[in-house]
Amino acid sequence: MQICTFFRTGFNRFSEEANQDECLEACSKTRRTDERLIALVSQNPEYRNLGELPVDKRNQLIRQIQQGTGGSVRQLIWVLGLGKMMVVRAVK
Repeated sequence: MQICTFFRTGFNRFSEEANQDECLEACSKTRRTDERLIALVSQNPEYRNLGELPVDKRNQLIRQIQQGTGGSVRQLIWVLGLGKMMVVRAVK
């Protein structure tokens, strides 16, 4: 009998407490359209010849593009004209 009372009052009190949890909050990611992503990439001359750059520099620039635009791996592959594994390894 005491256990039932404890769970009723304790659980109600616990479930009504205010907290800072964000695990169930909806997080909106801003995705760019392909056209907008192309425009952003074409503005910077460093991004034009990514395939010819050293691996470390190329990966750094791809990460920078991905973090700055929120573009998906598929978008980056298409817009940058690079291979899938190049982009996947860079974004890791």
